[in-house]
Amino acid sequence: MISLISGSMSDNSNTKLLLEMIGENIRGKGGDVNIFSVRDLNLEMFTPDKPRNSNFQEKLNTICQSEAIVFGSPEYHGSFSGALKNFLDHLVIDDLKGIVVGIVSTSGSSYCGANTLNSLRIILRNFHTYTINRQLSLSEKELSNMNDHVKLKIHHFTEELLNEISLRKRY
Repeated sequence: MISLISGSMSDNSNTKLLLEMIGENIRGKGGDVNIFSVRDLNLEMFTPDKPRNSNFQEKLNTICQSEAIVFGSPEYHGSFSGALKNFLDHLVIDDLKGIVVGIVSTSGSSYCGANTLNSLRIILRNFHTYTINRQLSLSEKELSNMNDHVKLKIHHFTEELLNEISLRKRY
């Protein structure tokens, strides 16, 4: 199973739409996916001395048992969402250590997303994940005018994720 986690708090999330497309590709290759949204977790702001709530711990157990995780976030002011950062702050290294990870972003502009992806890559490196090299950022325009080029970008991302899963084992 592969977990796809949206860092968007929006009702009409382009990030969730992108993750659903990736999920369709994974299912097309015979894989199983679970899509989660940080919005649905209703997480309080992270406080280091507070224990995790049981609802979050249950979902986290499912996520951490995944073969891989894809984190997706909209780009807000040159970075990923605060909601996704709060989710990541609730984790400890052992939650993600050794897992294959992919990162994707969505943005309003065709030239955005790089900062979101770079920032996520730095944080996920600190969790000792196997973050795949290929990353994906799509604009609202690309998502609304789906063409063969955009479908190919999603396909290549999915292929690299699945190839990395086959190469890596959690340690």
